Amino acid sequence: MKTESKIISGENLLYLTTDLAQQYTGLRSKIWLTCSPGGDEQCFLYLQKNYSVRSDHNWLKVSVSNDPKILGKNDFLTEAEFDNLKRFIEINKSVIKKYWDYKIDSKELFATIKKIREGSKVRRIGKGLVDAE
Repeated sequence: MKTESKIISGENLLYLTTDLAQQYTGLRSKIWLTCSPGGDEQCFLYLQKNYSVRSDHNWLKVSVSNDPKILGKNDFLTEAEFDNLKRFIEINKSVIKKYWDYKIDSKELFATIKKIREGSKVRRIGKGLVDAE
């Protein structure tokens, strides 16, 4: 299984990648989620470095963790946009990690992912997080 994660790069990356357009996330840019079943790598997502709905391969790599970090140089996101992305990750971290581990498919990902509202705050309800005004 670990060898699979090493070949998921370059052209092969797109094979196990799902893009989430702005209408599904509430973010200004499209994000891309990839699978790495059995891989050694930390969970991450890609953020497209423009506001287009059309896809390109000019991305920022961002860790999916309790304290998300941009992995590399940030020459695109404003502080407010990064705060929105961190909020999106906080609310959706468990479903993103399930997709990363290939425990769910893209159909279940789309059914489960939660959209954020710009300028709202995250609040905890029971064991879950929701985006609240």
